[in-house]
Amino acid sequence: MGYSEYKDLTPINNINNGEEYLNALEWALNNPKVKNIALAGPYGAGKSSIIETYLNREKDKKNIYEQHKFAKKYLKISMATFIEAHNNEGNETKIEIDADEVEEGILKQLFYKVEHKKIPQSRYRKLQPIHSINVLLGVIAFSVILIMFGGIFAPDICKNIWNKIDAFAMKYSCLSGKTVGVAIGLGIVGIGITSYLAKIIMSRFHVKELKLPADTTLQASEDAEESVFNKNLDEIMYFFEETQYQLIFFEDLDRLENRKIFVHLRELNNLLNNDDVIKHKPIVFVYAVRDDIFTREDRTKFFDFIIPVVPVVNATNSGEILLEKLDDARRHGIYHDISQGFVLDVAPFISDMRVLQNIYNEFVVYKKTLQTEQHLKLSDEQMMAIIVFKNLYPRDFADIQGEEGIIKKAFQDKNSYIIEKREKWQEKIEYNKELIEKVSEDTLKSIKELKYAMLIAITEGKGVTRNFTDSSYLRRDRGTFAVNVLSDDFDLRRLQEKEYQYTVYISFSGSINDMETDEKELEKYIERWEKLKEYNEKSLEVLQEEIEQIKYEQKKLSSRSLRWLIENDSSENVLSKEVKDNKFLVFLLRRGYLDEKYANYINYFKGNSITTNDMNFILAVKNQESQPFDYQLTKIKQVIQRLQDYEFEQKAIYNFQIIEELLGEEKISKKLEVFVQQLADGEETSWQFIDEFVDKTKYQAKFIQILSTKWNSMWEYISRQNTMTYGRQAHYLKLIIEYVDEKELSLLNVENCITSYFEKHEDILQQLNDVSSNKIIVAISNCDVCFEKLNIANVSADIVEYIFDNCCFKLNDCMVRNVISYKKKNLLKMFENQPYSTIIKLEYQPLTEYVHENMKEYIEAVVLKKTIIEDEKEDIIDLLRRNLEESDLCASVIRLENFEIEKLADCLEQEIQNKRDKVKVVWNTLLEQNKIGISWENTMLYWKYYSISNYLKKFIEVNVDKLSVEKNNYVTDNFAKDIINAKFEDSVIKKLLPVLPMKTFDLDVEQLPENILAIMVECNYFGYTIEYYQSIAERNEDIAVEYIVKNQAEFYNSLEDFPMTKNVLERLLFEQKIPMDNREELFEKYAKTYMTERIALNMNAEGFKVTKTLFDIAWEILSENQKERLMIANLELLNVDDMEKCFGELSGQYSVLSERTKRCKVKLDNTENNRKLVNYLEKIGYITSSWEEKTDSNGQVIIIGCRIKQKR
Repeated sequence: MGYSEYKDLTPINNINNGEEYLNALEWALNNPKVKNIALAGPYGAGKSSIIETYLNREKDKKNIYEQHKFAKKYLKISMATFIEAHNNEGNETKIEIDADEVEEGILKQLFYKVEHKKIPQSRYRKLQPIHSINVLLGVIAFSVILIMFGGIFAPDICKNIWNKIDAFAMKYSCLSGKTVGVAIGLGIVGIGITSYLAKIIMSRFHVKELKLPADTTLQASEDAEESVFNKNLDEIMYFFEETQYQLIFFEDLDRLENRKIFVHLRELNNLLNNDDVIKHKPIVFVYAVRDDIFTREDRTKFFDFIIPVVPVVNATNSGEILLEKLDDARRHGIYHDISQGFVLDVAPFISDMRVLQNIYNEFVVYKKTLQTEQHLKLSDEQMMAIIVFKNLYPRDFADIQGEEGIIKKAFQDKNSYIIEKREKWQEKIEYNKELIEKVSEDTLKSIKELKYAMLIAITEGKGVTRNFTDSSYLRRDRGTFAVNVLSDDFDLRRLQEKEYQYTVYISFSGSINDMETDEKELEKYIERWEKLKEYNEKSLEVLQEEIEQIKYEQKKLSSRSLRWLIENDSSENVLSKEVKDNKFLVFLLRRGYLDEKYANYINYFKGNSITTNDMNFILAVKNQESQPFDYQLTKIKQVIQRLQDYEFEQKAIYNFQIIEELLGEEKISKKLEVFVQQLADGEETSWQFIDEFVDKTKYQAKFIQILSTKWNSMWEYISRQNTMTYGRQAHYLKLIIEYVDEKELSLLNVENCITSYFEKHEDILQQLNDVSSNKIIVAISNCDVCFEKLNIANVSADIVEYIFDNCCFKLNDCMVRNVISYKKKNLLKMFENQPYSTIIKLEYQPLTEYVHENMKEYIEAVVLKKTIIEDEKEDIIDLLRRNLEESDLCASVIRLENFEIEKLADCLEQEIQNKRDKVKVVWNTLLEQNKIGISWENTMLYWKYYSISNYLKKFIEVNVDKLSVEKNNYVTDNFAKDIINAKFEDSVIKKLLPVLPMKTFDLDVEQLPENILAIMVECNYFGYTIEYYQSIAERNEDIAVEYIVKNQAEFYNSLEDFPMTKNVLERLLFEQKIPMDNREELFEKYAKTYMTERIALNMNAEGFKVTKTLFDIAWEILSENQKERLMIANLELLNVDDMEKCFGELSGQYSVLSERTKRCKVKLDNTENNRKLVNYLEKIGYITSSWEEKTDSNGQVIIIGCRIKQKR
């Protein structure tokens, strides 16, 4: 058999990736302890296929090994229930089957499986076929036995019968002597008739179904409540004893949702395996059930072995299987236009293998029936989608045939949504129109004016409102005052919200009065204010565009698909709750897999009577009942023929197909003229028809020509339509210029309305791009158009050349851009940043001359309108030279231009002699904007003419980092002096002085500011002399010390003549920038003479060599506390007498140590210094001994004791 896309829905007997299931099942069946096995998995997981595969393998084993000792007889029993689509209430219900019915069904399947002869003692019998030969043989046997019994037990009767036969034979000569033959013949006939009658009788008493014996199923005895299994237990035991079945497979029992049957089966299995009569044991029950049939404890207790089954198909992999089917069909030359994306979209809704296979089968049938056989161009994906829906929601699918159900409801929702949406949009159109008309008619054009008018009108013209209040008392600090009302952000509605009862006003005579607030007048002005405010916020153009856009959307909405509506709004707004509840349907609609053409995919067609629609339109015209302009007609010519001429004078005739048919006629008929004449009445309905029809008709030129002859004020009407967008107006202007001749055009140019329209809109030529160039040129020429702005993209070259060659434009950025774009488009980008260089490079003489003659205008209108520009340096210098008289304008150009002049000499230096001040403005701006090269050459050149100005000073400060590394070949001593005297910030001077050395330093150090002097010292701006030092020291000793540090070699060479002081010595000894050897030299040389407290305290720490003499000098200048530190630091210099002297000059615990006249004990705090002191005193024999005397709670020593040695 060849390849077929159809696949049955039954389990397969050769599963893939199922080896482990089979191994597990084989192991369990070979285990004598295992008697109840579960194949556990969800519905559609492939449990039945595992069983079929196992049994198929067992059959193969039998075929290969006829004596296969392991082969077991098996029996499959399957029970299931199903879901009704809907009950009377519309809900899904399950067909209920009780436990007895299930057990009866199991018994039927057991006993029907086996031939009755194998269980002859069973009370259960099934209908057996009646064979004629068997009946005949039975009758013959019965006859023979009957004759034999008759001959033995009733010979007289037999003899009498024989005589009668013989007498009968003797009557006929042909039968004479043939009595035996006649007897045999009669016997044969009798047996035949008897057999025939017996078969008829037996056939009429047949068993339609297996019924339980009356004594067990029908009687109302005491055991009526017993289960069917218990009532028929002897039959079941007998069955297994005789049939030798060992393996029973139960499928789909879990679908019954009745766990009692499992308990009975478990009990039955136990009884069978405990029956000593049954020799072929164990008897194993295998259950194909879902995972959750029992709880976790009951599950493992009920089953002896559980084999988990991983689903073959679920929502996550159904797409892969469906793709495999499509690929398999493609390999066999059958192509379905179904994308992978579609499959992955719908697959998550399919979780059952049988459902998946049936979907594919039905898809193939539907496609071949609807698409192939009927030759319809249908989408495979949409067909597959509706088949998926059919399988998931069969009842809803069936409802489609009666034009009912949820799918029909979805598209009814669409129509309702469109109607509601159009109505809302129409309300918005009417609101915008009213807003535009009222604001246009209002004489007050600004909110401020309106508020002023309100403050007067609210007083009935008696004066000007001062404030609104809820009291008649004239209090100036109460309520809302006019000054607040007049503020731009004040909301007039607040006056209503406050419910002010009185208005306080200042009369024109100057008196203050009050009156009850005129709420109606106030409300009127608030309404005007709201409309004017909204109008100003949106602008006329926006309101017009809103109207035009809404009209466009209204036109498009009717043709929008449900998918588009859902995507652009949401299913929540488009669909009803009934539809939204079906998530899969909403998904199909949103993705477009189910659309308005769904009926084509279900072989459901309902023809609409076109003729009826035509007749309905004719009746509507005769009854003057207007229909939608796009009302669909079929036999248009017949409709026109049935209508009289006078009926074309009423607006009910307005139909797009009617006028299209009339325009298509070769001659202009009377009906067409009447139709168009009515359209020219300027009414809203007529214009609405024109506006929608003009873009639909194939005869646009003819329509415009006829309409313009009937309606000379057509363009005036269009241009006055403040609710129409500019684009729409331009569209009509294009039609007029293109299709109306010159003479008629001049008649339409009422009060130069066409001329002004040209000049008012910059993109008018683009809007008229489809119009003949000659016609546009004529219109421009006759109207003397001078464009201030013009967009020439995609405009005819003839038109553009005429405008540019004849200077029909003003000199501004837009028009210059147009010229450049047209002449050399590649320079257009350059023009963005180089507005002047582009003109030069363009080499277009008319434009170049125009610019040079009007340079100031060009700079103001074009150059200075740019954000940033980068003209070529040569062109910038040329531009500055040409406009030097307008130096401020030049400065503005420099600020805007992004450039840098490397050498300042190249920029107008030759002009300085005659225009010194003008050039200075230019140079100052260059410095200010940092647009000259950062070099000492440019700095010196500016200084040469204009000295150190604030501009030059700022330039130097900004660029000091770069100048500090520039070569300074151009710098002079005078320039350096000016820099020093220019009062720069210290940070700037620090960077400048090192690169501005003076060839001859002749500045008076004493006159230099200290900050400058400090910087000069820091950078060694001048050499070292004692005179300079003394001058510096007199002003600032810190700077003087730094001066020494910076010039150490010179300092030490002249040390003998140096005027040392204590402060200087102290600073130098502790200056880390001076090497230690040099500091030691200073210490040895000057310490005795210039000892200071700081030196005395820190000389040991600094590592200076301290002598006894220096110790004594230091001792004398220190305080008592400082002496303790000095003594401890220099113990090695002191003997016993020195120590006694020192102790004598100290107070506190140390003063006790000076008492040496007798031996005594002294206690000292346990400190590091005291321990050091005690050790030294013991060493030099000042004390005889020391000890630790007292400890704290933590065991730490806090007191040291010592004994002073008595002085001899």
